[in-house]
Amino acid sequence: MSKYLPFAGTNAIQEAIMGVHFEKKFTPNEILNIQEIIQQSDLNQVKQLPKYLYSMQLNSDNSKQGIILSSTHEQYLSGIRVKLSDSNGTSDKGILVDNQNISIHFMKYRGWEKTLNEIQDFIATISQILKNNRNFIQAFSLRYVDSFSFDGPPELATVDKLFNNPCDYIPNRCFLAGSLWHNFTGWTDKHDDNSIIFNQLNINSIEKDSVVNVTIDHNMICQLKQTIKSMGKLKQFTKQTSSRQEGILNHLHSINLQVLKQLLIEELAIKIGLE
Repeated sequence: MSKYLPFAGTNAIQEAIMGVHFEKKFTPNEILNIQEIIQQSDLNQVKQLPKYLYSMQLNSDNSKQGIILSSTHEQYLSGIRVKLSDSNGTSDKGILVDNQNISIHFMKYRGWEKTLNEIQDFIATISQILKNNRNFIQAFSLRYVDSFSFDGPPELATVDKLFNNPCDYIPNRCFLAGSLWHNFTGWTDKHDDNSIIFNQLNINSIEKDSVVNVTIDHNMICQLKQTIKSMGKLKQFTKQTSSRQEGILNHLHSINLQVLKQLLIEELAIKIGLE
């Protein structure tokens, strides 16, 4: 019987990403400082060299009438990408520093508990950026990219073989679209401290090499009520507790679980451990 199969067998997560977002863009010197912090940490046991990311800046000389008299293009360091390897040389994680954001990317998902521990190590490392720095943290994000492939003829890959009908997140017309469709939507939630959580849910169905693949890209951005200005405040805000004041990372994770439970048919929800 033709059906959808999750990306990794027991889970569908193609990539999980946790981001820390600062108020201002990093200067080239700040980026090099972040690189040194990462390289000296236990996150990168095999010290691989980073890939430098550059952007172009247009500088122009204008007359009083606003006419451009001359212009030059200047290249500047805008970010780095670092692969993280364990003592065996295995690399299934990475860190991206880009503009005013720092994110850790997990290409192999091993469950929330282990991922959360690694995120906490990541946060402890980058918290050093807050030392003697006037660039403060304004948001956190957690993003999951889930993927399902259809095991059967593309013409049989109907939406109701993957998603519940009706569903709050998918309009009815998508269920009539056949195998190729997309739906992008968004909404807001609140955390206990009244921080706003912006949800972006992008679902896309494409066909490649006669195989239909559906991706569920759920990005949750928690815009903080107050910026985080110190290492101590950062650790306090992100710590996980069993009290009513639920940790923000656990809260974002639980939002994603609830969305997937509403989206997926029962058979697939059970297969990837949601039920």
